Amino acid sequence: MLKKYRGIPFHALLAKLNAVIRGWAYAYRHVVAKQRLSYVDDRIYPLVKKWLQREHRSKTWAWIRKRYRGCFKGRIEYGCHYPTTSGMKLIRLFKAGDLPIRYHSKVRSDANPYDLADSDYYKARTARQRMHARRDRVFLNSSSYEKLAA
Repeated sequence: MLKKYRGIPFHALLAKLNAVIRGWAYAYRHVVAKQRLSYVDDRIYPLVKKWLQREHRSKTWAWIRKRYRGCFKGRIEYGCHYPTTSGMKLIRLFKAGDLPIRYHSKVRSDANPYDLADSDYYKARTARQRMHARRDRVFLNSSSYEKLAA
């Protein structure tokens, strides 16, 4: 993906890259994958560094680092400010390892789906699963990264 998008602004690249990383992380967060997601983050970092060095061949790494890396919430990350109609906005590289793992909730061992006494348990369980699914869907669809990457 980084080879495909040569010559585009860094904020547009981050938007496209974030969409892919975020989708992949959301797909695999139900399995215990925190270590794997952190590994992906560690592998993406040098690739982005290499992309920036190719885009700014005449600049030193100190200049690139000063312009595209910053301390956000106590951690050094890639990011940049870009102009919009409402002012300057900040976009940062999405860290897949920061996404909380959502475990599958097990069915209570004494619950029976055919027993009417347990119908309240199954209704509450279904409502909770729908709420989580809806929250994820709204979060992914309302992202401004999609509008920027188009």
